[in-house]
Amino acid sequence: MKANITQHLLEGLECPDGKEVTVYDTEQRGLLLRAFPGGSKTFWCRYSVGGRKTKFRLGDASAISIKAARDAVRKTMGELAQGRDPAGERKEKREAAQRKADDDAFTLRVLIDTWADDGLKDARPSYQTEARRALKVAFADRLDRAAADLTDKAIVRHKAELLAAKKDATASALLRYGHAAFAWAVSELHLADNPFAGIKKPTVASRDRVLTVDELRAIWSATSGPGSFNAIVRMLMITGQRREEIAGMQWSELSDDLSTFTIPAARAKNGVASLVPLPSQARQIVDKALRRKGVDLVFPGEGGIFSNWGHAKGRLDAELLNAARKAAAVRGDDPAKLKKLDPWRLHDLRRTVATNLQKLGVRLEVTEAVLNHVSGSRGGIRGVYQQHDWADEKRAALTAWGEKLAAIVEGRAPADNVHEFKRTSA
Repeated sequence: MKANITQHLLEGLECPDGKEVTVYDTEQRGLLLRAFPGGSKTFWCRYSVGGRKTKFRLGDASAISIKAARDAVRKTMGELAQGRDPAGERKEKREAAQRKADDDAFTLRVLIDTWADDGLKDARPSYQTEARRALKVAFADRLDRAAADLTDKAIVRHKAELLAAKKDATASALLRYGHAAFAWAVSELHLADNPFAGIKKPTVASRDRVLTVDELRAIWSATSGPGSFNAIVRMLMITGQRREEIAGMQWSELSDDLSTFTIPAARAKNGVASLVPLPSQARQIVDKALRRKGVDLVFPGEGGIFSNWGHAKGRLDAELLNAARKAAAVRGDDPAKLKKLDPWRLHDLRRTVATNLQKLGVRLEVTEAVLNHVSGSRGGIRGVYQQHDWADEKRAALTAWGEKLAAIVEGRAPADNVHEFKRTSA
């Protein structure tokens, strides 16, 4: 109904038959008084903009006077005359505030963990672990800030820092993980943009580093102490497997006599299960590993699978450099001139094993079977029809390499029974 809203009308307004009553003020166009069953009464502002009727609540009639309500409506009408939409602006502000709250809650840490848990649920556990670790280490100072606040400029700066430190492969992997994580967040409507999009990944030169006899001997000596990292490094030297596959080794994946280690498809980088024969040195390392109650990992890290690669490798390099300087002093050279080691990575051990197997005359197919490669001689049509598992050949190859490695680390010539395999055609 239409009426001049007065204090008397306000106090006497009731809701007959339990229905809501609306009073349109005749003094100030656009002011409404709404009375509800139960006694509550509120003032509202109502107007049309672009042919669309809009209204918004001014406040409870018990808290705002009739004059104040009329003044608020009068101000709104003035804003309308200026081409503004007060209710629309209020809605935009509320929505912006909600988006900001949502963005603040969706931190970079939340994004990384949610992506790893949900977006990578079908990926290899090793990939999940490494992707999560790499992003959290790279952006450690931003983890509790809104993911939407990470800019392309910040990413490019971090990329430049890695390239300046000669960490091209790390930079490339980081950009790959970051792009995938944010692309997932955009696809799930958590974010509107992917700051990694369009940022060029650095070209990573293929490595061909093969460790020398002296380097192998030094690494073996430096890893003689206890600890999972030392054991893992030695297992890499003996078997040529990937570091994540050895770090994730479980007691349940070993045969009862410790003669074989089965890498399940779920943990293998290429998704193909692999049987790894263990030479005597490898069996001794595993046999000395401490069996922890309730822990299936053979070489665990703190709180789970070993992942402290950078810190542990840094300690190993420091020990290797110290040993090299002592050796230089014994030779009569100035140890101070030895500033650093030739750069090497744990993955170079895998390439070193493969190279030495070839030097021993091991067939390429057997070497690839040892490494669990499915490309090369085991790829394509030939791989489809070649179903031989090379188990005996792999054992012979790794046994021969183990005996040669023992001779290397002991500084002696290989025993007579360490023979080179005759090269045969495939």
